[in-house]
Amino acid sequence: MKKVIKKILLTILVIFLLLTVLPIAYFFIYGFFLRGDISEEKVNYLKANSIILPPECTISDTALFTEVNTPTVFMFGEIHGFAKTQLFDAQLLIYLNKKFGVTDYFNEFFTEDAELLNRYLSANTLDEALLKQHFNNLKENIPQRQTQEYLEKWKILYKYNQTLSKDQKIRVYGLLGKQESFKHNRDSVMMSNFDSTIKQLDSVTDTKRNYYCSLGSGHIYQEKYNERKCFAALLKQKDYTVISVMHRPFDSEMYLPKGLGMPTSPNEMISWTNCDGPISYFTNAENFKEASENPSIVIYKLNSKDSPYAHCQDVVGFKSPISFLVGKITPEEGKYTTNYFQYVLVTRGWKGPKLP
Repeated sequence: MKKVIKKILLTILVIFLLLTVLPIAYFFIYGFFLRGDISEEKVNYLKANSIILPPECTISDTALFTEVNTPTVFMFGEIHGFAKTQLFDAQLLIYLNKKFGVTDYFNEFFTEDAELLNRYLSANTLDEALLKQHFNNLKENIPQRQTQEYLEKWKILYKYNQTLSKDQKIRVYGLLGKQESFKHNRDSVMMSNFDSTIKQLDSVTDTKRNYYCSLGSGHIYQEKYNERKCFAALLKQKDYTVISVMHRPFDSEMYLPKGLGMPTSPNEMISWTNCDGPISYFTNAENFKEASENPSIVIYKLNSKDSPYAHCQDVVGFKSPISFLVGKITPEEGKYTTNYFQYVLVTRGWKGPKLP
């Protein structure tokens, strides 16, 4: 009898260990094979086509976007919740204003938010109450932007806007339209609102201009992925000239607030959502990690002459050991990285953004 009980207990223990160990082993072994390859050619190319930014993300290298010679829609796509992206957003807008005369700033929020921010930017004195009102609205739209860095971005832009002449001042537009009439197909809604706004702006000046859009990363792919077209691809379909700067984080923490239906940590900072795993593995992302320092903020130009990124699909799509939970991104056959975006912003080795 004792031997029978012993066998039963041993069997239960073995089954328990298998059920515990096998999923963990699968997760890490499958993840290992998703890491991709390191290419000396690609690493050398990235190092030769990089602009290293300081922690404040100021852009002093005027070589950025030297290929632009026609009215262009510049787009930055952040992965929400990581540090440095909001500072970069502010500094990129300032750079575009200085170099290309960009005054029209489009973002992934509602018309009501844009109206608040335009009042904030045009006020004679900095109005914290207006900024706070907009900040509180983010909870219903993109709560991962409710950080100290986001507030700092608008203070930087307010200060900069005060230095500009009337015709060069920055104006904000909400791509989602009026909140009460918003429909939940963001890309088509943003396309419709952008197109109608641009037609109005171009008719006023009787000339085409440069514009800047700051969005989530999933909206700036210029070709189809997962068999659908996002905002940037819809722009290209309408013959807009588009340049996309895609965000790819490494070795960093993400702010993931509670209440979004996803597991997070007690301090709401997680470190397992970087582009090189362990949840999502972007194709051959290791080359960007090999080319960068830790910590660092680097802009990589992917469309220079003889670029290997014109012949591969690196860092466009991702796979996951738990794709049944987080999904995947699959690029179109015959389309390459530079068809999807032309620049990559790498943020590597940063703690999560500070909370107010």
